[in-house]
Amino acid sequence: MENLKINILSKEEIEEIHKATMKVLADPGILVDSQEARDLFKKNGCEVDDETMIVKIPEAVVNKALSTIPPEFTLYSRDGKHDMQWKSDGSITNNNTFGIGTKIIEYAGNGQYIDRESTLKDLGDIAKVADYCDNIDFFCSPVSAMDLADDPVRTLKEMKALLVNSVKPIDLDSDSEFFEEYFEMVAACYGGDKERAKREARAAKMMASRERMLQQQQQYEKSKSGNNNNKKKNQAAKKPEKKAGTNENGRVGQRPYARGRAYSEHHYDE
Repeated sequence: MENLKINILSKEEIEEIHKATMKVLADPGILVDSQEARDLFKKNGCEVDDETMIVKIPEAVVNKALSTIPPEFTLYSRDGKHDMQWKSDGSITNNNTFGIGTKIIEYAGNGQYIDRESTLKDLGDIAKVADYCDNIDFFCSPVSAMDLADDPVRTLKEMKALLVNSVKPIDLDSDSEFFEEYFEMVAACYGGDKERAKREARAAKMMASRERMLQQQQQYEKSKSGNNNNKKKNQAAKKPEKKAGTNENGRVGQRPYARGRAYSEHHYDE
């Protein structure tokens, strides 16, 4: 059955939800506990309260961001035979698996089932099945390798298991600490052709987004530094009383054990 659609909400109801969402984003706003993120919101025209960590996002800011999103794009496969077209008008339907689970149910016979934690092998096996099925266009990381739960480079090993068992587009359970490593692995799938990997690989798209964010932050820090220098000059002219400075400790990432560790290809070898 091609392009099966189920319309739960009418266009009017969807518009009502959108308007209500815009109202909530603008007031009372959302709580953002990352200073870096709050600075980016502030730079782009949002009202930010660093004490309460509340960010109020005007509808104009949301609309400006939405206007930068292309109405359609291609998600490439490694073999060129399973490329996917994404269109915002709903004219194309793409089917995928949904993740991410931590359990596997096995049939033991006689109507009996056994549930257990998923493993790296399960991840590879499911990738093989998804690769074979014509009705699956792309797939999310279906399960986590719970046998590697304490491994600081678990996601790299999961990435390898997916890449060696499927040529279809992959929606990875990614860790921002390893975007560069993901890209190196994807580039290897293209024979080391990094330019092709940049054009076609989803990992490259994630890495590009991260680079843009870092560039924006660097620009902000540069302008902030200039403003601070001007403030210091003004303060020096006024000769104010010297006050003790304060430092804010950065929040540790979602997977703190991955921070600061050296990377090598042996980290994701079996």
